Amino acid sequence: MKTSFEFNPYRVLATAAATFLLALPAPAAVLTYSTNATMSWFDTGVWDGNQTWTSGDSAQFTSTAAFSITYGNTTDVAGLSKAGATALTIAADGTTQRAMDFSGGTISGSVNINNYVNIQGNFTQTTGRLNHEGSNKTAYSGTSTINSGGSIWYNSPAQLGTASHFVVGNTGELRFRNGAFNSGSVTLNSGGKLVFGRDGNNVAASATITSLSGDGGVVEGVATSTIPTTRTLTINQTTNTTFAGTFNGTAGSGLTLSQLQLRKDGAGDLTLTGAINNITKETSVLGGRLYINSSTTNFSSTDGSTAINVNGGTLGGNGTISVNGGDNVVLSATGRLAAGIEGAAGRTTYAFDSSSALLDLSLATASSNTEWLKFDLGGLTTPGTTYDQILINSGTLDIGTGLNFDDFDFAALSGFGPGVYVIFDTPETINGSFGTATGTIGAYSVELKFSDSNTNLVLDVIPEPRTWGLLAIG
Repeated sequence: MKTSFEFNPYRVLATAAATFLLALPAPAAVLTYSTNATMSWFDTGVWDGNQTWTSGDSAQFTSTAAFSITYGNTTDVAGLSKAGATALTIAADGTTQRAMDFSGGTISGSVNINNYVNIQGNFTQTTGRLNHEGSNKTAYSGTSTINSGGSIWYNSPAQLGTASHFVVGNTGELRFRNGAFNSGSVTLNSGGKLVFGRDGNNVAASATITSLSGDGGVVEGVATSTIPTTRTLTINQTTNTTFAGTFNGTAGSGLTLSQLQLRKDGAGDLTLTGAINNITKETSVLGGRLYINSSTTNFSSTDGSTAINVNGGTLGGNGTISVNGGDNVVLSATGRLAAGIEGAAGRTTYAFDSSSALLDLSLATASSNTEWLKFDLGGLTTPGTTYDQILINSGTLDIGTGLNFDDFDFAALSGFGPGVYVIFDTPETINGSFGTATGTIGAYSVELKFSDSNTNLVLDVIPEPRTWGLLAIG
């Protein structure tokens, strides 16, 4: 029997295409859950015995009643989304750490994360609270965007790590409630809040973050119901950032105060341009440069006489540093002081509420350090505009015993030349004395002096010999 064969190219192509499609991995699914029961997800990758879960699938929870998830493997949840007013609780099965990846998800509702659940990934929190309970977790890594009334609360330092990044704005809130946290970077934009403490509770709450930046928002401590409690924010950054938001150092009144303390550390520059209200605990500049470009500030200390202690870093800026309570600004042996911003002409203004309060440089003067006073000098036209100046509009300058020319780092800008530069302008008689007060800047001989009334510290730039000769001929 003879069999005929007819070649059909369309059939071959169709068969090949079908084979190729079967070989492709299944596309990520969106699995929607509206059950009110407790769901269990174990190593089989099955939820409630009826929906198979593949790594990369996303979940949407829309239950109208509270429900919880217990899971016992490490399959990722890519793009977990939560909607609805009722709470979702996520817990690990047993006492083994389990991972859950929220990458790409949006949570608009209350979610409680219990022990051993390791949240990772970039996600958005809106109109609800992501509440991290307990500990026994791997540190969070990813970017969390908090806005539209959403909040993320951390209740244990073990839940957080330096690889985290929080972007908070538009009525969003990031809160560190209890303990000493080590977090990553925080970007705080208009309408956002970074908050320390528990409502009505005087437990200690503090955080060390790797950087602070943003165009607005508020940093504050929660008012306590009993006694004033210190909330410490340490900004330990190696990068240069600007933060335009507000610091609210105290909240409440009487015995319901929460006291916010600031510490700047790390080699990076932090420039503050927003209001700094009622910082009533000692502010420390431990590393890098803290530039205060704010016109509204209020520093003091309830623990001693030092409102700002510059101990290893640099304090400067083109703003006004207002100090209350008769407290001082003190440079330690390793502290540095800049007039304005290094590299450009500017002015830092100090305003003390008592004539006896000090800008105290005596410890730094007594040290063996050099070039710890930073001044940029251009033309003599306008102090604070063409050359650097430190203005003390109330209070006293104490330079210690033996302030030397080599304690200064003078940088000559365009226009620098002979004349008398008023580098410290003060209203009171200056405490202290000079050591070796002469030196050179470029081609010019210079000398540090007091003004006739001993209220200003000036730098006299002396014309070079050829100029003197020309003046004599004239």
